[in-house]
Amino acid sequence: MSISTYSELQTAVASWAHRSDLTSLIPDFIALCEADLAIRCKLVDLEGTASIAVTSGTGALPADYAGFRSAKWDGNPGRPLTYLTPDALNAIAQQGLPEFYTVTGTSVKVAPGGSGTLVLTYHAKLTALSNVNTTNTLLTRYPDAYLQGTLVQASVWARDTEAIGLHSGLYEAAVARIKTDNQQRKYPGPLQVRPR
Repeated sequence: MSISTYSELQTAVASWAHRSDLTSLIPDFIALCEADLAIRCKLVDLEGTASIAVTSGTGALPADYAGFRSAKWDGNPGRPLTYLTPDALNAIAQQGLPEFYTVTGTSVKVAPGGSGTLVLTYHAKLTALSNVNTTNTLLTRYPDAYLQGTLVQASVWARDTEAIGLHSGLYEAAVARIKTDNQQRKYPGPLQVRPR
């Protein structure tokens, strides 16, 4: 059985759960699994870069922003910025070129404040599966994680402790494989320490 679309995943979940009465609940189980996967599995495929217009020290984050990796002030000179907590950033004197950044709500702030362009490398949100968005990167690469995670949710709903144990073990193994695969794709080859 192929599991490459939302519909195929729903069919597989019903089959593996050996239940024909879950049709209306399976989308909820998938959404719960997906919420967990989105937090635990930051895929290299979902990293993006955005140029953000900053005015008076503040700019809007991309709509699909889920977490930062790095930020660089795009100017002359271009320079990497260091992350600070919002409270620490507010204590910075507001003179000179930006050296620091923070995220508050849907905004990114730099200090010292200024106007210009911030280049942000970030983790993008996972596109949720639906009847309109029938597939995504996570389902394409790791259908077993979606299947087992959704079966965990179905087993919890059914209060089937034996099935919870079975599917939880398989789900955790799938998540571990995702993390290992992602690390290997993100940082190919052995790490090397070079003296300065």
